Amino acid sequence: RFGADGGTVRMFDARQGKLHRLASVGLSSTLADNGHCADIDACHCGHATHAGVVAIADLRRATRGPRPNDAESPCRREGFLSMAAFRLDTQRGQVGSFTLHFRAPRELPASDRQLLEALAQLLATALEHGRLSASARQLAVVEERNLVAQGLHDSIAQGLNFLNLQVQ
Repeated sequence: RFGADGGTVRMFDARQGKLHRLASVGLSSTLADNGHCADIDACHCGHATHAGVVAIADLRRATRGPRPNDAESPCRREGFLSMAAFRLDTQRGQVGSFTLHFRAPRELPASDRQLLEALAQLLATALEHGRLSASARQLAVVEERNLVAQGLHDSIAQGLNFLNLQVQ
C-alpha cells in the first residue's frame, strides 16, 4: 500500500533505554540486528520513540543520525534513501516504534500518515495486550504455586498435630 522496501518493529525497554527488534522484513540481517539501532538516541527509529513524533527522514540529506557526532546512518549505508518511523504508544506510555524504509525518495501524504498513525495505535494496543496476557499467565502460575504450597503446609501441619495427639 505504501511502497515500502522494508520495515521494522522495535519494542522499547525503559529500564535499559534500548529498542529491541521484534520483527523486520526487507532488511539485511546486518541492518536488522545493528546495535546502533538499539540505542534510543542514535537513530531515527529511536528518535520517534523517544520524542513522540513521527520521524520522516530524507536520508540523502541526513548523512548523520539524530545526534551531531553520529556516523552515516546504517539505513543509508544499506541503500535506503528515506524512512518513516512511527511511535507505538499506549495509555501506559511508549511501547516502541515501527519504521518503513524506502530505497527511493518518498514523501508521505497526510492521508497515508494518518493511516499509518492509526496502524501504530493498533499495533501498540496488540503488543500491550500480548504483554498483559503474558503477565496474567505468570500471575496464574504464581497463584497456583501458592495454593499448592499452602495445601502442602496445611497437610504437614495436620500430620504433626495428629502425631502430637498420638504421643500425648
